[in-house]
Formats: sequence, C-alpha cells, structure tokens
Amino acid sequence: MARRRKRSASNSLMRGLFNFISLLGLIILKLTPGLLALVLLVFSFLGIRKAVYADPGLTVGYVSFSPEDALSENEKKVISRPLMGEHLFRIDLKGVAQRIERKPEILDVVVVKELPDSLTVKIEKRRAFAVIPVSGKFRYAVVSQDGVVMKLIDETDPDLILIEPMNRRFRWNEGERVLLNGYAACVSFVYAYWEHPVFKKESIEKIRLDVLGNMAIELGKGLEIRIGEYNDQKMEALLKAFSILEKHDRSTIEYIDLQFDEIIVKRKGS
Repeated sequence: MARRRKRSASNSLMRGLFNFISLLGLIILKLTPGLLALVLLVFSFLGIRKAVYADPGLTVGYVSFSPEDALSENEKKVISRPLMGEHLFRIDLKGVAQRIERKPEILDVVVVKELPDSLTVKIEKRRAFAVIPVSGKFRYAVVSQDGVVMKLIDETDPDLILIEPMNRRFRWNEGERVLLNGYAACVSFVYAYWEHPVFKKESIEKIRLDVLGNMAIELGKGLEIRIGEYNDQKMEALLKAFSILEKHDRSTIEYIDLQFDEIIVKRKGS
C-alpha cells in the first residue's frame, strides 16, 4: 500500500515536471526569433563599436575654434595639445567645454565632433556691461550683463555704464557672481533706454543702487532722475520727465523723482 502511494506521488511529480518543461519549451520556441534577433543586434553593435574604436583614422588631427579670435593663440594651444592624437569617440566633450568655461569672460562652450578627425570648439563670450567701484587692490570691477566679474581694473572704462552701490563697497574676485539688489533690473532698464529713440541724445553718466535695489540715474551736468524699482511703467514716466527737461532750464533742477504716482520736480534752492 505504501509502495503504491509512493509510486503514485512519483508519477504525479513526473507528470508535473513534464508539463512544466513542455510549457517552457513552447515559450522558448515562440520567443526564439525575437531573442535571436536581439542577440544578433547586440553582437553587431559591439562589433561595430570595437571596429570604430580601433580605427586609427578617427583620431583627432585638427581642432578649430569659432570665432577664431575668442581665445589667444597660446590658449588655443593649451586646449588643443592634449586632444591631438586622441580617439574622436573617447574624448569627453562636456569636460573639454567645462574647462574652457572656467574663464570668467566665457559664457558658453560647445565642442562638436567633425568626422573623420576634427573637433570644433564653439565659444560664446560674455559682454562687459558695467564698471562697479570695489574695495581692495583694484578700484573697479568689470561686470558682464549676466552679473559675473570679468576682470578687476584700476581706472574706469568710459565705454561702460558706471554703477555705484550707495554707501557700500564690495570686495569681489574674477569669476565671482555679483549679488547686488537691482542689478538685473538695471541691465533691463539700460537696454530699454538705449533702444528708445527719444533717449539716444541723452547719455547716462552713472546709475546708483540703494540696498533695496532702487535705482537713480545721473544724466549730463549732474541731473539726477530717481527711478526707484524699475518696471515698464517707469519708461513712460521717464518720457514725461524728458518732456519737462525740454521745457525748463535743467540747471535749475536738482532732481526728478518718478517713484510716486505724480512726477516730483525738485528745484535747486526750494
């Protein structure tokens, strides 16, 4: 009796195992074409990749820079030298770009492979926008429009806007980002000012920023116009202020204030 039970259990186990193997075989047969195709694709890719990486014709033989005058000849040599002879597909393009972007005057760099043996380095430089008085060894910082200190100088640059933080002096290093309330709004204001035909005949001598970012501009002969926090409505108010200047002797005006609903004209001695 015990032997029959064991034999019956053994037969059931064998039938179950047979059914499982049959089902597994059926699944493999159905999937075989797809699996074979995948295996062939992977091996083909690996073969092509190996052949590409072994091709001596794909080593860097020339590095070009656009625009050509974005860097000095010595800087180009320093960048190009370690790349020459390297395999085109083994070069860390992003790493090369990041090394160049460490220079404070460089805004953006893109490195592109040019088959079969060249690299093109596309460089976008920052534009100097303003000079700001600083403390320390140098007297001024040349700051880009996106607020990065490009260099430190001893004399102001007449081609750039002079921005004076009121009652403050900062100590900045080259490449450091300027954290100055109102600076971004100041950049927006100056570009809007330059683009407007009415303001072309009147240059800005300097811009002062207080700790809150409120702006005051100084025109020729020391005339001050207090803008406050810049927005689009302030340009309309500034146009009205210029019409006042055309009708009155500016030498009698101490300042014009645009920070309130009504334009305030403060006359000297009043």
